[in-house]
Amino acid sequence: MPVDEHGVDVQRLFALLPQEPALVFIEEPFLLTVQGARSALTIGVNFGRILGVLEYRQDAYERIHPLIWQKAVGISKDRDTKEQSVALCQRLYPDTALIPERCRVPHDGIADALLIAHYGKTKLWKAC
Repeated sequence: MPVDEHGVDVQRLFALLPQEPALVFIEEPFLLTVQGARSALTIGVNFGRILGVLEYRQDAYERIHPLIWQKAVGISKDRDTKEQSVALCQRLYPDTALIPERCRVPHDGIADALLIAHYGKTKLWKAC
């Protein structure tokens, strides 16, 4: 996700998306009561910025709760979900780079994004 000093960089996000309207599966923020107010506000503002880009582009989108997509792809909430996401991505998409430049370990955010896309693709196949 492209970011700038304000959070999600809407101009770069807009440029990353395909020209034609798309169907987007987006994770609903899962705010914990232990998170601070500032953290919750930042998450909410960034989610709103993303939805604003999708609305402006007239993309269809489905908001999906993390527990829903995780369960659908076989991730257990009883164990470390981030570790499971990375392992599942490496198994399903072995040629996909999960390690960003100048990093040494797989990025669980990239793994989660890929698995949300996998969930969406699987859901669409089942609907046909």
